[in-house]
Amino acid sequence: MTDGLFSRRSKVWLCYLAIIIMTLIVRIGFSFGTTLNDTEIDVVFSTVVQIVIFGIVPVTLYSLTVSKNLKTTFADFGFKKTSALNWLRCIAIGILMTFSATFISIVWHVLLNLIGFKYSPSDTDYSTVGMLFLQIFITAILPGVFEETTHRGLLFAAFTPAEKKKNKWLVVIVSALMFSLMHQNIRQTGYTFYDGVILALMCYYTGSIFPSMTVHFLNNFSSVLSGYAEQNDGALYGFVNSFYDFLTSSLLGLLIFTALFALAVTLIVLLFKDMKREYKKKELLEKVKDFDPFGDLIEDETAF
Repeated sequence: MTDGLFSRRSKVWLCYLAIIIMTLIVRIGFSFGTTLNDTEIDVVFSTVVQIVIFGIVPVTLYSLTVSKNLKTTFADFGFKKTSALNWLRCIAIGILMTFSATFISIVWHVLLNLIGFKYSPSDTDYSTVGMLFLQIFITAILPGVFEETTHRGLLFAAFTPAEKKKNKWLVVIVSALMFSLMHQNIRQTGYTFYDGVILALMCYYTGSIFPSMTVHFLNNFSSVLSGYAEQNDGALYGFVNSFYDFLTSSLLGLLIFTALFALAVTLIVLLFKDMKREYKKKELLEKVKDFDPFGDLIEDETAF
């Protein structure tokens, strides 16, 4: 590792450390007495953490310490276009990810119960449509944009393009692990790590952060709709909840759920292999484009 690469990576990790510390400070601050009710605390906390700490802070710190300008920062964070075919693949992967992550979440909760972990459920009160839209904003839109900015954008920017090619799985696992741990909720650790791996692979193969932002939003949006449907006589998303109830209410359902999970994971792997082929093809075309056997002769006109 060269000094330059070490310096770049160290600066990014210092930026990430600052984000962790700021998040903890805000969380501790909100744990003290306040005149706000639970919903107001949730809204203010989520807005501050997502927009400021996961959005403004990483972009600003990276621009000041590494890239020296916003244009380079956005490029390094993956704010780039990708192909329409990659978009279709990512949306398909996102749908399969949401389903398979539900299976992992159930298994993870069973394992936690087996080791004696107890928790008190804190379901959101979806008594009004206004609450539905509020939860879409703070649970789906904000995390989809700003958690991706930090955990895919910033953490991917710690590695140069050459380093990412050499250490793909290191980049993916680190991004997924930090994403999982940042939720600071053991109930979410299992499926958020799984989701993090998939979102990181999307970002890696497309070279763009936009697909992972979109899929992250859709995954959380699905969760919000599910919660709303449970409290409002199956509205909007009731048929999906009924399907999951069938899959988890009997041995037959669990066997079907397991088979569907295996199928979903298999399809995800195949879709990523397809994306990998396009990635390799694009990489080869770029090498051919950059190769100019007559470059030195053209630059030196006296050679002719």
